[in-house]
Amino acid sequence: MIELFLITTEMLLANLFLWDRCAKRRYSVVTTVAVYILFRVLLGGWAWLIDSVYHDGPLTILAGFLYIVPIFFLYDTRLLKLINIFFFLWIYSFSLYSISYFASLFFPIDYTMRAFLLVQTGLYAVSFHYYYRYMIPKYAYMIDYISESDELWFTLLSMLWFLVLFLIYTVFTTAWYLLSRIIVIMLFLIVVTISSRLIYNLVLAKIQMYQLEVRLSHQIGQYNEAKNHLLEIRKLSHDINKYNAVIQYAIKEKNYEYLEEFSSAAFENLYPQNELPDTGNETLDALLYDLSHQCEQKDIRLEMTLDSSVYRGIRVEALDLTTVLGNLFENAIEACELIEEPEQRWITVNVKRSSTMVHMTIANASNHRKKNNRHGFKQLLPEQLGLANVERTVKKLGGVMNREKQENSYVVTLAIANRNQE
Repeated sequence: MIELFLITTEMLLANLFLWDRCAKRRYSVVTTVAVYILFRVLLGGWAWLIDSVYHDGPLTILAGFLYIVPIFFLYDTRLLKLINIFFFLWIYSFSLYSISYFASLFFPIDYTMRAFLLVQTGLYAVSFHYYYRYMIPKYAYMIDYISESDELWFTLLSMLWFLVLFLIYTVFTTAWYLLSRIIVIMLFLIVVTISSRLIYNLVLAKIQMYQLEVRLSHQIGQYNEAKNHLLEIRKLSHDINKYNAVIQYAIKEKNYEYLEEFSSAAFENLYPQNELPDTGNETLDALLYDLSHQCEQKDIRLEMTLDSSVYRGIRVEALDLTTVLGNLFENAIEACELIEEPEQRWITVNVKRSSTMVHMTIANASNHRKKNNRHGFKQLLPEQLGLANVERTVKKLGGVMNREKQENSYVVTLAIANRNQE
């Protein structure tokens, strides 16, 4: 029947358009469409062997999985991503198919197929734009940027989502109800378990992101406040001539006690106690300033060596730079705080840049004791979560990282790709 052909063709076209949205084609549009048509014709011959596409919906859906073969060769994407998105798209298409099928049962038998087609077309008309414009790109973006382990879990989850939907459909359209219900409930529990794990990972990532944003905002605020203070002080430089006149007069009168008192009052706050770093990268400057400020407050000796190549040469994303240096600086300060003798507390920071990489070395004094600050929600989080985030970020940036525990110190050496080279 013509309605059957239109129903299955509509599902196919929707999936193919959505695939074109979330993956890069290897060939031209004409070649891609020609391959789809050829594959459709080949499956059409096999479809005649099925009693009825309408009555054998499960077989039709399972036959649709064969389209993963041309998709694999026509689109340039990772196999795991291909499987993940393939199931996600079939969940969308099969959901509309199932709703349309059950809605068509409200109509007389002579109008069932026409109602099936009209309902499915209406559902696509209402939902396709949202899926094409927003849902699919966001889902594909998420798959691209989650961790490898989470991607495996998401792939399994999308397969289980589809399987649960498929069995629910089968429960209402076939006679083997009892077994189907048991399997559906078991799969539902598995889906809930995996979903809970992934939701936990996503919430954890969101919390970490929020903490990093707060930290970055605070550090940049500190840096800008100090920089503005320095600018305000420099505006007072025009008063130096007046100061000079007073000083010359005090020298002439040999009033050295007054001269000492006046000089101390006049120049005490003219310049900041610590020289502000100026690398041309506001995020790096803010992080270094915050480190310097904390070291001064906590009586930690700090040595910073910034190679001249660093000036206006750092092109690492602000959030990535904060994740790496923010966590490493925090760990170094905490390690020094555990050392009782102030004279034995020290931190050294070395930063330099090659043509494509940024090289950093952060070393600190350490007695290798652990700080007992895991209270409340922190008790639920994995230990050394900060270092795990650093390693993951370094890996994402195409870099390498080495940690070395020495007798009285701890050294972290890393190199990360310097993005967006000019």
